[in-house]
Amino acid sequence: MKPATIFNRWLGFAFTRPEPGSANWYFRRDKLAVVCLFAILFMIFVALAAPILTPYPEQGLGDPNLGEKFLPPSVAHPFGTDDLGRDVLARVMFGARSSLIASFAIVSVAMVFGSVLGAIAGYFGGWIDELIMRITDIFLAFPPLLLAITIATVLEPSLRNSILAVAVTWWPWYTRIVRAQAVTIRERNYVKAARSIGVNDATIIRRHILPNVLGPVLVQATLDLGSALLTIAGLSFLGLGIQPPTADWGVMVSDGREYVQSGRWWIGLFPGLAIFITTLSFNLLGDGVQTATDPRIRSV
Repeated sequence: MKPATIFNRWLGFAFTRPEPGSANWYFRRDKLAVVCLFAILFMIFVALAAPILTPYPEQGLGDPNLGEKFLPPSVAHPFGTDDLGRDVLARVMFGARSSLIASFAIVSVAMVFGSVLGAIAGYFGGWIDELIMRITDIFLAFPPLLLAITIATVLEPSLRNSILAVAVTWWPWYTRIVRAQAVTIRERNYVKAARSIGVNDATIIRRHILPNVLGPVLVQATLDLGSALLTIAGLSFLGLGIQPPTADWGVMVSDGREYVQSGRWWIGLFPGLAIFITTLSFNLLGDGVQTATDPRIRSV
């Protein structure tokens, strides 16, 4: 699908009057999900426009200002300053970049990789299905966070490696979802017709299997964004993710915990609130999307 077509569809979803009973209509009735959608869009806007919105962009990028260390919240610094004199608000804005990029990248990598494996397993069946699903079960046997910490410990701490470490633990869920859908879709008449006229398997998977499993996959991806953000923040908190001086919410909370008992509560509070609000918004948005797209939940 062309980017222009996707953009036009999103414009239609946002500004046209939905037909009663449609997924769009049900979603708009969920006021909490709509508020969470705007909260996420606001976070994305803040992340993109951070150098323009803050008067201290250099501090957001990590430059110290030792003459203004540990200043409490004020008009000049609404969120105060940290142990290096950097404006906490600027750091939170720039930290939104790494946190949101990481969460979207984790879910995207896991979704693409897991969906392809699930489609192959469900379409071919037999020993290929057994092999892929047994490997999937091995990954599912480990707690995701513990496995991510283990992989991140082996790799050099960085944004790319932390994304890879979490994505490795995330893909099996998508494989199971897509495999269950593909087993049903491969028996549909249009798939049998495509196979009978000589269409190769790769084309059938690309054109007929994957497009028809996107619904539940996208719902799961929306639900996973909040968990991915929380996990990547946890790795950064432990020193296994994004490294200073790059702004990151998890790193900021880790730095701020050292000064809570001395009364400098603002250093860790505001990035912690950013994590809480964004994660909660992703989770509630995912619930709203799931309700709007699943007729069984809507009937309840």
